[in-house]
Amino acid sequence: MEALAATSDLELMLPPPFRLWGSVARVVGHEIEIRGLRARVGDAVAIETTRGRRFGEVVAVSEEGARALVLDDVVGLGKGDRVSLPPGGARLEVSERLIGRVLDGTGRPADGRPL
Repeated sequence: MEALAATSDLELMLPPPFRLWGSVARVVGHEIEIRGLRARVGDAVAIETTRGRRFGEVVAVSEEGARALVLDDVVGLGKGDRVSLPPGGARLEVSERLIGRVLDGTGRPADGRPL
């Protein structure tokens, strides 16, 4: 646990291009503004909220930060929530089990049945 805390302290000392996380600066509908995270258009992001992890996709970048569309429910999202780039980005394995299935924006089946 101490090693994990030390990693977070180290991340705080790193300049923004090398940070492993940023934070939500603003929430407008299903769009969030992110500060402190070096991201590119199309990157998947994970947002840690008090109600659990949410996922999104970066749709714009600027000198001030990035904007992402949240692909999950936005209830509980707020200023200061931690945002990171998940290792490996967003992935979905394609197989015959997907034939005829409808998926939501995060790759979960709309009918709630397992893949």
